[in-house]
Amino acid sequence: MVISPECDLPCESRVSTLINNATKEWKVDLIKQWFIPQDVEAILSIPLSAHGARDRLI
Repeated sequence: MVISPECDLPCESRVSTLINNATKEWKVDLIKQWFIPQDVEAILSIPLSAHGARDRLI
């Protein structure tokens, strides 16, 4: 659960906003800009799929 205070993140933002589609990597600079260090560490510890599979509800 994110504990960062509310920021200027656009309300229509999704997790995909924080992922570079071309490299399939986190947008580290953007994450560091919008979240506190504890949340940055937690977010960046989440591995991303290199396969580009479609999202699905589980």
